[in-house]
Amino acid sequence: AVDPSAESDDRPQMQTTGFFRRGGQVPGIGVSPELTKAAWDADPKAEFIDRVFEVPTGFVVAGIDERKQPSDEDYAAQRPKFAAQLALAKSRRVTAHFAKRRCTDAIGQGRLKGDDAQIGRLLTYDFQGDEPAPERVPYRMCDHVGNQGGLLRLQMNLGSAF
Repeated sequence: AVDPSAESDDRPQMQTTGFFRRGGQVPGIGVSPELTKAAWDADPKAEFIDRVFEVPTGFVVAGIDERKQPSDEDYAAQRPKFAAQLALAKSRRVTAHFAKRRCTDAIGQGRLKGDDAQIGRLLTYDFQGDEPAPERVPYRMCDHVGNQGGLLRLQMNLGSAF
């Protein structure tokens, strides 16, 4: 007999993904064009789709719980949320562009310089044995500034001449 308490958590489990758009990514599963197409083409009254799908995380047996066509009322209810998401995305792009521009301007004016010795120490890997060191992309100031402000926030916390 098999002890059920000794079984791993790798057992298949039923999961509800929520709604997704035609041709879009399935929440919690990832990108699978075959699965999304089959889900939209399947009979909504069928218990399962009659095939197994390979997805980035493994294999999936899928079924349709509910299919809902979008309506103007649904869009009107969701519109404030969409507007907030778009405004946040735009503000991140504008902030990123501003931060990168400030960084490149500071380099051009000579107010921002990197310590090549310290940068070299930070970007050098110590490997044991015969393992070859990976190729590195040469470090250039401001290349990573503006990625949602991560380096800008770091610079502000450290104190800067920005």
